[in-house]
Amino acid sequence: MLSRRSLMALSFLVSGVFYVCFLMAAPHILLINAEAAKPKALQTFRVELKNIPVQAVDPATESEEKTGEPAAGQPEGQPQSGNGTDLSSRPGTMAELLTRPDDQSIGAQAFQVANSEIPNIADRVSTDAVPREHDLSYSETGAKHADAKIIEIARDTARLDINIPRRFVRPSPDRIVEPGTFPVLRSEAIEPGQIPMEIDRRGISLLGQPVAMPVASTGAGPAAPGSLVASTPPPEPPPMPKEVVKSLEKPMAEAAVQKEVKAVRAESDFVFLDDLVDIKMTTYRAAGDRQGFFELSIQPKEGGKIDVLPKDVTFVIDASRSMQQRKLDLAAKGVGDMVRSLRPEDRFNVVVFRDSPTFLHPNRVAADEGNKASAAAFLKGLESKGQTDVYSALRPVVAQQPRAGIPGIIVLVTDGRPTAGLQDSREVINAVTGENGLRNSIFAFGAGNTVNRYLLDLIAYRNIGRCAVIANMEETAAKLPGFFEEFSDPLLTDIKVDYGRIADDEIYPRAIPNFYRRGAVKVYGRFDPEKDKEFVMRLSGRAGGREKELVFRAKLGEAGQATGTIASEWAFSKAYYIIGEMSRQGETPELVGQLKELSSKYNIRTIYNQQ
Repeated sequence: MLSRRSLMALSFLVSGVFYVCFLMAAPHILLINAEAAKPKALQTFRVELKNIPVQAVDPATESEEKTGEPAAGQPEGQPQSGNGTDLSSRPGTMAELLTRPDDQSIGAQAFQVANSEIPNIADRVSTDAVPREHDLSYSETGAKHADAKIIEIARDTARLDINIPRRFVRPSPDRIVEPGTFPVLRSEAIEPGQIPMEIDRRGISLLGQPVAMPVASTGAGPAAPGSLVASTPPPEPPPMPKEVVKSLEKPMAEAAVQKEVKAVRAESDFVFLDDLVDIKMTTYRAAGDRQGFFELSIQPKEGGKIDVLPKDVTFVIDASRSMQQRKLDLAAKGVGDMVRSLRPEDRFNVVVFRDSPTFLHPNRVAADEGNKASAAAFLKGLESKGQTDVYSALRPVVAQQPRAGIPGIIVLVTDGRPTAGLQDSREVINAVTGENGLRNSIFAFGAGNTVNRYLLDLIAYRNIGRCAVIANMEETAAKLPGFFEEFSDPLLTDIKVDYGRIADDEIYPRAIPNFYRRGAVKVYGRFDPEKDKEFVMRLSGRAGGREKELVFRAKLGEAGQATGTIASEWAFSKAYYIIGEMSRQGETPELVGQLKELSSKYNIRTIYNQQ
């Protein structure tokens, strides 16, 4: 018996011999239909190049070229040399033939076309009248109904000397002329937004009054007094001194400026808040500290006429067992008072929850007397029982979007201690915040010493609202309406802020809450006095169907000086932001370290450093 190695070696040897024999016999093996796909051979031609000597020019041939007739003695069947068809009879070299102009075998007369004649064209042109489609005379009615808008641009539109980004520059006071009026000229003495000089069709006056053009004397008789029709140009009046023109223009413009501004604001959906709010900026820099602190406070101006917006409110009341019956009765009374304070243009709904929510209406309804009475009956006789599921109560509420440009407000009255459904406070905060998407502001209210302040504080902070917790639950009915009054008059929603060149990573709060009539919007931040010489902020938001904007610019070196309280407020705002990030990301070592550093440096006490 052969071994396995011997069998393998023998198989390799036999295979090698077979392949060698096959390769040697391959050229002699006939493949059937191997050439079936080859195309048939094309017919071949043989090309032969001959050198034909140039023949001398025959006088008869030259005569034939000029007359076009065959020379005497030449057969008619021979090729002629005058048509360029026989190169062998051509005189000269090949280079001369190539440079010689092409022969024209077709005469120019072949392209001549007989002129067409139009009978009596001169008489017809001189006698036929061309009908006019439009009347070129002036029409008063047509001028008033002309659909044209003429844009007047002030000289400072270019703003060439501005050294800050364009987005921080207040839009140029361009003005669109109203229908029925005529273009205007603006004098340099008139400020943007004031009434410029008028242009009259009949004449121009520097004083804004039409010029009565005198009528030239004609044979038809004297012109009527005050007539503005002139047959000859009037003499030009002497120019007035520039100082006189300016002294006359400005009082006239200032007299009508308020009417002009009101008309422009009525046409535009964009409103400036610069003149309607008070802005106060203070700074503080500790000794030896390279960076400084600033506080920016924005609040409505006393006497400023900012329209209060309607609001979409949902009152969410915890009626579970964790709410004592006495506390629930007081909360229901306080919510009833808040409902009665709503204005007719507001919309509202009431939700009572235990382990599941119960809605007064499927959606928010108008705050009329009938719906308010239904809410009072709904709140009457509530019984404290069942489990507490905060997330299941808030989830359908935040899913309802408020009206466009109208703030959505959720008033949550609970002790914040879930006992059913999603029970982890951090998970409840993250889930509600993610589904809300800052569409609604959440204002949380709690009473007593059993309130879960962590849940109420952060669910309000991360949803641009506020939290209020009182120690004495007996004050619930009295304190709830007062708490609601702080944000019952909204002025601006969907707020966005741009701080320009100052880095916004140390400005708090990051998300600016809605703007309300009661209470100021306060922003705290840090700046580098060596680099940040100016502070520029652009705050914009929506008020119904209109966009409103506030542009604030100040020199940080000239701002009011304050005490170290600003530094403490900045640290407190940053601590809230860090704790909010902990609820979202978890208690990472980096965030815990930042919070402890703030606590030790600015004496801020938190649950993370009380050990």
